[in-house]
Amino acid sequence: MGQKDKSIWKQETIKFLKENFSKKNNILRLIILACVLVIFIPWAVAMNIWAQHSQYAEYGSGFISISIVTNSGMAFSFMSNSPEWVVYMIQWLVTIAILVIVLFCKKWYYILLWTCAFLGGLFNVIDRACAKTIVSMGDQTQYNCVVDYFKFSFKWGIFNVPDIFVCIGTIGAIITYLIQTIMLMFKKDEKNK
Repeated sequence: MGQKDKSIWKQETIKFLKENFSKKNNILRLIILACVLVIFIPWAVAMNIWAQHSQYAEYGSGFISISIVTNSGMAFSFMSNSPEWVVYMIQWLVTIAILVIVLFCKKWYYILLWTCAFLGGLFNVIDRACAKTIVSMGDQTQYNCVVDYFKFSFKWGIFNVPDIFVCIGTIGAIITYLIQTIMLMFKKDEKNK
């Protein structure tokens, strides 16, 4: 790499960092983080405490019912038979990767969606690290697991509030990106005509 290439690379890097980490973008990130925290934390903590102290493991029989279980794996009990450190490592790596995505987003809706996914993932990692005594399981203390409680009637999966935020954030960001990409392709086609 020549001196001119290094200079151009340095200028582009500085420009990129100034655009992504401007005062305006950082304030926007903090406002969105605060708003999501105000909604997310009370809901997630309240449901988690309720699930641990509930007398009954099953409630209702509608489309979404309550079934209190512990999950030592990741989503849909994937890797539930794996060593604990593997599950922790993967969850931490994914959560950190999502945080990096949040830090480099410029548009408010991407910041919002990825912040939801980040907070959901972070809460699940923290929940996994905390020991829980679950009343409906005979006051049994559980380690290295999360508490799941929402269950679809077709028995496809059991999930919790952080999982809702992870899914809404990730799926919403991907769908938004795909829609924007398709719209951009149509605009380019119209210009080429």
